[in-house]
Amino acid sequence: MFIGGTKKKSLPFGKDDTDFVRGSHKNDLLHDDDQTNRYFGSFSKDSIHDNVLLVIIFCIPLLLLLGATEGWSLPPCGGTVPTTWTNCAGTLISPSGHEYVGEWKDGKSHGKGTITYPDGTKYSGGLKNGKMHGQGTATAPDGAKYIGRFKDGKWHGQGTFTFADGGVLKGMFRDGEFLE
Repeated sequence: MFIGGTKKKSLPFGKDDTDFVRGSHKNDLLHDDDQTNRYFGSFSKDSIHDNVLLVIIFCIPLLLLLGATEGWSLPPCGGTVPTTWTNCAGTLISPSGHEYVGEWKDGKSHGKGTITYPDGTKYSGGLKNGKMHGQGTATAPDGAKYIGRFKDGKWHGQGTFTFADGGVLKGMFRDGEFLE
């Protein structure tokens, strides 16, 4: 495969070491009347750190803003310790620019959700323990798109990859690679 002039066997679609943290902050933690919640600091993996501004928007208004109004039967994430959020729907905008809107379980993205990466790459579909899993769609900024099954964050199972120029690979994928 050639993407952006580079030959690749697989496309990670925004793969990095970022773990997503989600939910809302309330009470004494800078909760505003307009339902905008701000945390001044940063996070790495499951720990909150200082010196970076993280803005978390209460999930229901943002879901409406993004048009994701159907399929959310879970309550909004709440509390002051993001790694404890479970069985809820919430939004995260990380210091590095990743945005996650969706369902959470045991402090990780889990269930249905949408991840938008700073480079414009977008994933929408199933997630399990913070990784793309199940049926989903990943779209690159140049228009390349994969629609199909994911396992542990990689293309795995039946899927279709459409190149930006319109070429198509359709069939089985394993661990992020097309099986011929």
